[in-house]
Amino acid sequence: MTPYVASAVEREIALVRSAPHGARNAALHRAAYALGGLPLDVQEVESALVGAAIEAGLPEREARAVVRRSLRRGAEHPREIPTTAAHGPVRAPAARPAIPPPSYPPHDELLDMVRNSLPVTSDPEAVAWLASRGLDPEAVEVWHLARALAPEGPLPSWARCGSRDWRESGHRLLLPLFDARGSLRSVKARAVCAEAERKELAPTGYSTGGLIFACIMGRRLLAGDVPEWWTPQILVVEGAPDWLTWGARQSDAREDGPAVLGVGAGSWTPAIATRIPDGSTVYLRGHSDAAGARYLDAIEATLAGRCRIFRRRA
Repeated sequence: MTPYVASAVEREIALVRSAPHGARNAALHRAAYALGGLPLDVQEVESALVGAAIEAGLPEREARAVVRRSLRRGAEHPREIPTTAAHGPVRAPAARPAIPPPSYPPHDELLDMVRNSLPVTSDPEAVAWLASRGLDPEAVEVWHLARALAPEGPLPSWARCGSRDWRESGHRLLLPLFDARGSLRSVKARAVCAEAERKELAPTGYSTGGLIFACIMGRRLLAGDVPEWWTPQILVVEGAPDWLTWGARQSDAREDGPAVLGVGAGSWTPAIATRIPDGSTVYLRGHSDAAGARYLDAIEATLAGRCRIFRRRA
């Protein structure tokens, strides 16, 4: 990747992430149009831009539509890559450069928030929200699937929804996100009150790309710490509500329960796929829409030929 291209990609993604309310669509259109004219992998660019747009507050379906339309328009007007050589602009190399790695919240701030959080059963609204989804709050607590934001104390600058912090906006259900090594790298904040403007938030200004929800066995799987007697069975579902649903269905009478992983836009990566042992039985469950089908296709492509795969769309 030339310095010019790398700088262009980083700049456009940063502009989308930091776009203020009312200017997010325009920023996303400009970024996709600009990057569409560069020799980049279209799917990688789309995933990165959609992830940045979701962090900025745009609904995924709306963001994906804007990105695809603007990438196509940008591709109709290829951009020359500047060079300092005396002979002027030259063609970019045939190899397609990768998107820069995502940035996550400062680890010490993240750990402080999680350490200061409380059991979900301590927050009546969180309990009510979980119950409204048919979830047992005690099971969510027992299986360490979520935590409740502490009712007081300082919050990181990235724990915000516009001008309000997550407490004020009602996003008090914390869902930990893990990387391909099973390390805690970020969180999603879920709204527990009906009047919240958005259902789910990511840390402002940071990416959640390459991060997934994982139950206890899922975290051990990612960390390479599964017991020798465990028969690898992995359930991969789309979205936080479905992940909570299936994660809370674990039985404490069974030690060999499946590892339950939850994915969203930009979550699944080749690095995560390498943590799935050969010969595993993998169940894929996505939403019954085009985005859900794409998630399952992408996951299946990384596991095909070495795992037994079963697909089902909700």
